[in-house]
Amino acid sequence: MREADVTNLKEGDLLAKPILADNGTMILGKGTVMTELYIKRLIQRKIRNVWIEHREGQAQQSEPPLIPDNKPSRTLLFNQIIDRLDNHSLCGHAFSGETEQRHKRLYRNSVNDFLSQSETTSLLVQLQAYDQTLYEHAIDVSILSTIIGMECGYDAERMLELTIGSLLFDIGMTQLPAAITAGERNLTAREQEQLESHTALGFRMLLDIQGMPAPSAQCALLHHERYDGSGYPLRIKGSVFPEYAQIVALSDLYGRLLAKAKRQSNCKTDDVIEFMFASGNHYFNADLVKIFLKQITAYPLLSVLKLSNGQTGIVKSYNSAIIHRPVVQIIRDAEGNHLNAPYEIDLALSRNLTVLHAASHS
Repeated sequence: MREADVTNLKEGDLLAKPILADNGTMILGKGTVMTELYIKRLIQRKIRNVWIEHREGQAQQSEPPLIPDNKPSRTLLFNQIIDRLDNHSLCGHAFSGETEQRHKRLYRNSVNDFLSQSETTSLLVQLQAYDQTLYEHAIDVSILSTIIGMECGYDAERMLELTIGSLLFDIGMTQLPAAITAGERNLTAREQEQLESHTALGFRMLLDIQGMPAPSAQCALLHHERYDGSGYPLRIKGSVFPEYAQIVALSDLYGRLLAKAKRQSNCKTDDVIEFMFASGNHYFNADLVKIFLKQITAYPLLSVLKLSNGQTGIVKSYNSAIIHRPVVQIIRDAEGNHLNAPYEIDLALSRNLTVLHAASHS
């Protein structure tokens, strides 16, 4: 696959990625074999670059492939999303079995309703065709967001609106060159500005869909905003930050930080929990952060933790709703000596102590 100038295209070149108009509609689909007519149309539309895979001897197509919008394709998408829900590993849930099943039931219904709409389904197909990692991240964000929505008491209509916004919040990325969105190098100032434009691009794409709920579209525009006004593109703050967009922003940040922690050995997943705890009323409304963290099992029972005072302890129980503040039985002192008489500390009541990391053994 390579990026090619449209003026250098030849008949028989095969599109490696779909070509989209500014409003998100597809001009030519992935897999289209270029013809002289197609090349002329792209030049007329002032399309500059496309991604191609050249195949010698490839038969020409008279019409570009359409985005599949039939029952089998919707079933495939539904199964992909639900499989990721069932195998979700972004966080351990503090759910009871009954609550977990309720969330899965609500989420399945919302996804079904989402996929019953051809235009939202088409956009999700575009996101997957553009970048599989972005597509999977969107599903993760949607799962986390709807967990928060359920805990906020959202009814079926609001859950659907949140599902739409959380699955398509990054759709504007499909309008940018892959070299900018890949995230494999430092961007220039101009490229960074172009990257940040994905919020407005996505917002316009969603608003072009008839009947699109405004709060759902706002998730695309505002998911990089922050409660303290430090985000973009509008630098809104406080109560002006809409709840759907704030939930999606919170879930997006958590997912990205956790993915980074898993890639880098010097960054622990429990650091992400501590960061999110500290983000209350800075990046996000503190009440939403608390609701979110109540659903995260940061440290399973019997985990061995290293504390900020140098002591080592074992997770014994959770006495509070702050799920990353367990009751810890101290088994080693700050010098690493085993204690003859271990004792317990409730971290929810000892805010001066923090968890440095989960130790590998006791």
